[in-house]
Amino acid sequence: MMKLTNISLMEEKTGRYLIQDLSLVINDDTKLAIIGEEGNGKSSLLHAIRNRHDVISYLQVTGDISSTYQHIGYLNQSLILDDEELIVADLFDEVEWDTLLIEAMQAFQIDNLFSTQRYTDLSGGEKLKYQLLAVLANNPDLLLLDEPTNNLDLQGISWLEKFVKNLSIPVIFVSHDEGFIQETANELLHLELTKKNQVPLHSLSHDDFLTYKNKREKAILDHNQQVRNEQRTLKKQETKLQDVWNKAEHQHTQVSRADPRLQKKVKSLKQQKERLSNQKDQIKDIRTIEEQPTFFFSPVRSPKTKQLILDFNLPILENDKGVLATDIQLSLFTQDKLIITGENGIGKSTLLQEIYQELAKQSKYKVGFMPQNYEDVIDLDETVLSVLNIGKENEEQKIRTLLANLNFTRDEMLHPVNELSGGQQAKILLVKLMLEDNDILVLDEPTRNLSPLTNQVFYDALSEYDGSILAISHDRKFIDSLKERQLSQLTKTGLNKK
Repeated sequence: MMKLTNISLMEEKTGRYLIQDLSLVINDDTKLAIIGEEGNGKSSLLHAIRNRHDVISYLQVTGDISSTYQHIGYLNQSLILDDEELIVADLFDEVEWDTLLIEAMQAFQIDNLFSTQRYTDLSGGEKLKYQLLAVLANNPDLLLLDEPTNNLDLQGISWLEKFVKNLSIPVIFVSHDEGFIQETANELLHLELTKKNQVPLHSLSHDDFLTYKNKREKAILDHNQQVRNEQRTLKKQETKLQDVWNKAEHQHTQVSRADPRLQKKVKSLKQQKERLSNQKDQIKDIRTIEEQPTFFFSPVRSPKTKQLILDFNLPILENDKGVLATDIQLSLFTQDKLIITGENGIGKSTLLQEIYQELAKQSKYKVGFMPQNYEDVIDLDETVLSVLNIGKENEEQKIRTLLANLNFTRDEMLHPVNELSGGQQAKILLVKLMLEDNDILVLDEPTRNLSPLTNQVFYDALSEYDGSILAISHDRKFIDSLKERQLSQLTKTGLNKK
């Protein structure tokens, strides 16, 4: 087993704790999902479990981790590798052939681990599959998975759910996918940051995700109602006591101060005031949980009737690997919500880039773009504020307010983007789109790094967005949340409506 005792993660510069005094035990049957808001230390905790010296440099790790597991397999959230000349075969220096590896290869329809294809030429889904196969090739006895469903198509997600659920080794994972968590986890570790992100809390539950979510929401409502009731009761007592105090003050001016009865009454009233003050201090803060982020898009001046924005025809879709699909036709109108699905490697992101470039050529509508690789549109070495400051006068305060509404601290706003979690980077891209007041949003897996407890905020914002949305997504809940959505599946013979 593995035992974590009093594990704490603290920012060295600010002294702020992300996690404090966390203790838990991992057994062979553990399937633990770590959930919580972006930036709460989920990925950093995985790093600490794998190798406490592998944590981001500005975090200090204390506490003890003891383990009998010899081979810990780790799947990183980031699929980017520095060597542009790296080929697929380089991922597999050592291979221990066993049933787990072979089963995964069959599910991913991969029959060759020693391909000479360049890693950088793979799609996001293909990279994830090969990375997971590389982890399994080392025959791990404990698996750590950071956002394992990112970039997987629906078929791949379905296979991974069954795979994790049936594994005979423990798995600790971070995921935004509610369905995946619901199907696989038998324990939940919820990391929160309360009191304006300054006070960490953690809770461990053996409920399934939906049960935990519903219990938590009910507990929050019950708690807040109790606090309001206590506050109302105290307010009435305060009002009544103040009336009596005012009368005593009046008597104090009219009657001799030496009157022992008056002195006794004033003393009693002072004691009552002190008791009430202590009671007010003891009432639980109505916001003892992490504050939910707020997110919205500015209204778009959409025409009352639908108007054609783009009539897209592409005879051949190809990249360095060759022809991906043919005879692609797509019409985009104002107010449309179009979702493109399809297997990994079929060329969805390549197609989205082509469509975005066509949309960007026209000047009538303003187009915002969120790619899978965030570094394609922002400089990750810049600070958050620098990335978002687009040169408008008096813009910084608005940006700070938007970031604060998404639970960024003042210090995090000054961090380089590459030091933040994938979920925080996704939020930065979404804030950028908010600031740009776009008529059309072109989004490649926009919700893949967002928290499962609060991503409903983002679903609602995108659903209520007045402009047009063209998106690639395998997020089942996001797809279902869009009003009047249209689904198309990309195949080798074009886009087929579903």
